[in-house]
Amino acid sequence: MQDRMRGKWIIVVGVFSLALLACLPTWGAEFKAKVIASGQGHKETLQLYLKGQRYRLHSDSDPAKGDVLVDLQTKKVDVLDPSSKQYHEFSTVNPLDLRDIPDPFEAIDRMATVFPMVRKKAATETVNGYLCDKYVISAQDGSMVLADYWVAQKLGFPPKLVFRITWDSMDLDVTEIQEGPLLDSLFQIPRGYTLAEEHGENAPPWLKDVPSAPVVGIPYQSVMSAGQIIRVKVAAGQSVDIVCKDAAEDAQFTAVRFQDGKPAAEIPENTWSMGKADPGFSLTRTFGSASGGAIEIVVRMNKASARIILQRASGN
Repeated sequence: MQDRMRGKWIIVVGVFSLALLACLPTWGAEFKAKVIASGQGHKETLQLYLKGQRYRLHSDSDPAKGDVLVDLQTKKVDVLDPSSKQYHEFSTVNPLDLRDIPDPFEAIDRMATVFPMVRKKAATETVNGYLCDKYVISAQDGSMVLADYWVAQKLGFPPKLVFRITWDSMDLDVTEIQEGPLLDSLFQIPRGYTLAEEHGENAPPWLKDVPSAPVVGIPYQSVMSAGQIIRVKVAAGQSVDIVCKDAAEDAQFTAVRFQDGKPAAEIPENTWSMGKADPGFSLTRTFGSASGGAIEIVVRMNKASARIILQRASGN
């Protein structure tokens, strides 16, 4: 699947999810709408279908891209590839956490992990025919505004969002909202589609070492050194937090979802870099089980060392 095909889609998904992190759609809300996504010289018209905590995006501008299915409850994103009748699955318990997908989505992940965020209600305004509460998301230290968004009081969904990160800004306008029941099939993988195997020719050489790596339980913690691998089972309906702290200088680690003994997503060379050693800094990644049932998370320390902690995610 081409990165270009996935790129703008996942940016749009991440921008929507930024607002939904703070305000999930109202249970029972169902509607379809048009979305105009614009930014960085790019403009795209999309169709949005939303039912509770599930939504689907379809590109009118380029239907060949394939649709994106998002489930905020099971915490995953599926990108359909109509040319191959396959779907690509990404982990997104924190809906901004899409680092299983290569750039250009780093802006979204960077905002979620580098900037501690503060949300503040700024006003009440009418947007696209709906009475909305306007919110501003800014860096905790007040150094920059990350996003403005307006949440419709009736829908619990933002009809407008302005994503202000200068290196990948984007405006989303949700218009022509038509409330009414939608079929569940709109939010399901179509019949005949199979899960794509992403690793292929780009599989890292350490993949062969995964079957012999130890399986650990939850809770768990240990200082891991470069090259060390652990595996943890995640039961259906469960989620696990992977916390990295006490990292040495430039520590790098990878955490990848496996299902049926294979990676469920492309494996970047170095998934997360901790940067300069900081005893007070920690990084948390959350993985939820796939819709098909139990999964396994493989954690590998790629460079230097750090303390890896596994714990049940909140809400389990």
